[in-house]
Amino acid sequence: MPQEQDFERAWLAKFSRCLDEIAGQEIRKKVMKGNGKLSSHSSRQEVIGWTKVAMERLESLIDEEKHKRVMTGCACQYPKSALQRMFPCPKSGKPFLARACLFLELYCAH
Repeated sequence: MPQEQDFERAWLAKFSRCLDEIAGQEIRKKVMKGNGKLSSHSSRQEVIGWTKVAMERLESLIDEEKHKRVMTGCACQYPKSALQRMFPCPKSGKPFLARACLFLELYCAH
């Protein structure tokens, strides 16, 4: 899945930059330890395992405010114009995507 692997590499680079800017180089080195062993041949479990340990290191090394800044700084930005409108479900009142609502209306009409 090359597209996913490109995303992972891009996210790691973004995460590393945020760590550097917000927490500093020494913390970045500690949190990112071992990421050089990850490659396009790494299994999903290896990537997940490394990420879990990195998040644990991050939480132990910086305060909550910096943690939030790092994580929001490396989050994916999705254009608001591309978001779908949410509608309340006629039965539960919980929000649904427009397509799901249309499906429910068609399904419930029969």
